[in-house]
Amino acid sequence: MPLSKPESRKLLHNRKINFQGFLRDDGLWDIEGHLVDTKSNNFSNDYRGGYIAAGEHIHEMWLRLTLDDKKNIVDADASIDYAPFAICPEITQAYKRLIGEKIGPGWSKRIREMFSGTNKCTHLSELLGPMASTAYQTMFSPQHDMKQLINTCHGHQAEDGTKVISNELKSEE
Repeated sequence: MPLSKPESRKLLHNRKINFQGFLRDDGLWDIEGHLVDTKSNNFSNDYRGGYIAAGEHIHEMWLRLTLDDKKNIVDADASIDYAPFAICPEITQAYKRLIGEKIGPGWSKRIREMFSGTNKCTHLSELLGPMASTAYQTMFSPQHDMKQLINTCHGHQAEDGTKVISNELKSEE
């Protein structure tokens, strides 16, 4: 069901974010995030020749995490194709610090600690939270993971403390 009809308005900014999860031929998992920002009007910018034209990418950024079966990060790769400042692409190597980390409980807190202030790209760091969700969705196995979902959200309320009802899926007792 779509949202209710909005009032009359003008589009000023568009952000597109896409996440994909892959099982690699070598048995590892790749989780990729891609972010693109555009504006519907010209945007003043000295670095890019005085302005960024309407519809041109202000930001285009990529982040890939490679995981093992236990959600340990074995590689991380970041790329900035478009940014409003010349210095922006220099931060991509900072995301290699994710190697050795594990996606799991405490993930959000850990990435806030690792990437704060000027030792981060705000937009690349914003991708990390949803990348964890994408990893769980990509690597999810109903026969092994259903019990871990009990009471983690409205759709996974426990009927009697031992079973989870989620669409057609039921955990085994």
